[in-house]
Amino acid sequence: MGMDWKNLRRLLFAAGSFILISFINGLVGAAEVTARRLIEAEKEPNNWLTYSGTYNAWRYSPLDQINKTTIRKLVPVWAF
Repeated sequence: MGMDWKNLRRLLFAAGSFILISFINGLVGAAEVTARRLIEAEKEPNNWLTYSGTYNAWRYSPLDQINKTTIRKLVPVWAF
């Protein structure tokens, strides 16, 4: 009828294992952040590797997907 503790523990262990393996697989696919990448961060404008984007700390992005015309189309899709 109900789930006993033994089956519940098995289920929780399986779910936890799945989450851990998924997390590790995600880390393996990520590129390593090296000193060279940090120094040359302006070559990767879509990847802000530091808080300010680059070591010059201008917090400027040359990306142009959002501009004066397209900003009107932005709408919030998620909030915490």
